[in-house]
Amino acid sequence: LREGKEVDITMPEEGVSLLEMQKEPMFFSLPIAPIVSKVAEDTPAEKYGIQSGDSLLSLDGTAVADISDITLELARRMDIISAEGCSREDSLRAMSLSVVLLRKGAVCPDTLAVRLNDDARLGVHWDASAEMHNIPTLHHEYSLLESIPAGCALAWNTLVNYTISLKYLFDKEGVRQVGSFLTMGSLFPAAWDWHSFWGLTAFISIILAVMNILPIPSLDGGHIVLLLYEGIFRKAPSPKAMDIVEKVGLFLLLALMLLAISNDFIRFVF
Repeated sequence: LREGKEVDITMPEEGVSLLEMQKEPMFFSLPIAPIVSKVAEDTPAEKYGIQSGDSLLSLDGTAVADISDITLELARRMDIISAEGCSREDSLRAMSLSVVLLRKGAVCPDTLAVRLNDDARLGVHWDASAEMHNIPTLHHEYSLLESIPAGCALAWNTLVNYTISLKYLFDKEGVRQVGSFLTMGSLFPAAWDWHSFWGLTAFISIILAVMNILPIPSLDGGHIVLLLYEGIFRKAPSPKAMDIVEKVGLFLLLALMLLAISNDFIRFVF
């Protein structure tokens, strides 16, 4: 809906990958005003006196419309710092940032000469709630009886979408997204939120259910395939064939576990 009129946008014929949509800049994100909600300890933001309620207006003379502008600028600087052959002078320039902000309740803006930390972060958190930024939301309440079919529909849609996303396991970028316990733990918010907690718990249960039903020997899906084989051919596979199948299944599971643990190790250690 653009200026009161519906506008159709044709996507590329090959479609847009969910993985591509998560890259910076993201395919779609809500415009969140750059108003600081919290300042992390021992960060450049705390050192230079940035406080909760401050609004960031510009970075190095470039106006900031929403937090995506800040995220992109800091990511660009991190690319410079981590680039092969980056000199000390280039690194120092990339970590130096002129920040114009408006203090909460103030009329005139302040300008700060900030030096970012080694990973090009400022150390501020944003309030992304829709209420904070006057983003219109639709709230629908369900009665106890209505919530059961609504919950089943949500679970089914989640199951279908996750099953479709398994195709990314055969994609170079998708393989990097595979993770184990550390990745699953990082999905949960740092502060307690019952809706987010139980929603993620249910999602992980769906993931485990889908993985278990895959036609891999040693999993329930593999046993179902063997039962179908017996039902069609009226005989069980030979012991030698079963031994080979079990070894192949075990190899696939171990390889998948090794991939997930390796990705976690690279993602959270390095």
